[in-house]
Amino acid sequence: MILKFAVVPMPATASEKFDEAHYFLTRMCEEAGNVRTFPYFFSAFLSAARSITFYFQKQFTGDKDFDRWYQALQESLKANATMRRLNALRVESVHQSPVSMDVLTAPVFHESPITTREAITFSATSDDSGKIIWKYTVAEEGFERTPDSHTNWVFQDDEKDVVEFSEDCLAVLYKALVDLHKVKGITPMPREYREGLNYAVIQRGQT
Repeated sequence: MILKFAVVPMPATASEKFDEAHYFLTRMCEEAGNVRTFPYFFSAFLSAARSITFYFQKQFTGDKDFDRWYQALQESLKANATMRRLNALRVESVHQSPVSMDVLTAPVFHESPITTREAITFSATSDDSGKIIWKYTVAEEGFERTPDSHTNWVFQDDEKDVVEFSEDCLAVLYKALVDLHKVKGITPMPREYREGLNYAVIQRGQT
């Protein structure tokens, strides 16, 4: 049996673009241990996050209240180092080359601590899907174990954590969306403000 149905397009709003960027950030966190898919989701995050202000203009350009508010927002974003970097990284990712990042990965041991007088041999590689796999062997046991791993990504130029940077971007854009909805008197607030949004992003966006 085959079911065929039409999908209703999502409304082209800044709120939906914010939701899209937040989705890609969530996937970045889930795929941090994968050297293939993490960069994919980060590239998608950059495009979605950068386009949020474009969707502001698409929705409201020509509205006098919006035009005054948006002019002030543009000046604020130009002065914000995080947002300047977002723009530069999006240009780099789309038009030049993948963003240069380093991977910081370490094995996670469930035995705390591992007690042995024998040598322990460690190795790390990635499988065909890109997943980072750690292995270690304790000489006295002679068999190989595969522990979990913990992985962070940092920018090569300043070692800033990539996920933290992405959260900072959404915090700024979250505040802009909240302000815009106040200016336009739009209620209720979009669902991503009420549920599913990273708590740290909300807290930073309210300061």
